[in-house]
Amino acid sequence: MDPRYGIRLWNAAVRRAANRCARGKDHFIFYEDFCKDPERALRQACMLWGLAYDARMLSDQGATHSIARPEETWKSNVAHNIKPATSKFEEVFSESEKAFVEKHLDWAAYESLRHCVEARETRHASP
Repeated sequence: MDPRYGIRLWNAAVRRAANRCARGKDHFIFYEDFCKDPERALRQACMLWGLAYDARMLSDQGATHSIARPEETWKSNVAHNIKPATSKFEEVFSESEKAFVEKHLDWAAYESLRHCVEARETRHASP
């Protein structure tokens, strides 16, 4: 398996997102942050979008059948608590392939995006 195509896609997406963040065009929620503290991430999103937060947004109660039809097996856990997905990266790649991928990802662009998002969150949280 050659990971170069995926590396190019990830790098391009992160660079594009960092650029859009710097221009104030979009709002970002990092998957890992959402999994770590879904309430905080959802409260932040509601604040940014001018919506009222309601604890029921994170409730696993209610009708999920309307968004998860039987043939849509990838939605099977939609009513369960939010948790990080298992990492295919760890399962699929050898140690040398993982090292290659990590060496070629644009971590500077990713850090730039994270810093931009954190700065915007701080600005929005200030009165």
